[in-house]
Amino acid sequence: MSEPTTDSIDHTSVDTRYATRLQEAGLIARRPDPSDARATRLALTADGERAVQALRAAMESFLADEMATWPPGEATAFALRLKKLTEALASPDRSRTS
Repeated sequence: MSEPTTDSIDHTSVDTRYATRLQEAGLIARRPDPSDARATRLALTADGERAVQALRAAMESFLADEMATWPPGEATAFALRLKKLTEALASPDRSRTS
């Protein structure tokens, strides 16, 4: 018997639990989806925006501290490769193999 793929797993209940926890913490608000009465849209609250900003600042600080220990040129090479990766991920044609 083969292992189930992630495509065959229903994440809805897990997603709902996480959304409920974030809503209870005041980080997100639920809104009806105007195009689908069965769906709900999630939006960050002001507290949620502040939490995201704080997390980003902490991540930036950590990365800056870590990259300061890298040999000269390594951070620049990493930044160029990361830019190439993010551009490829954002590309509408993700079916490329090269």
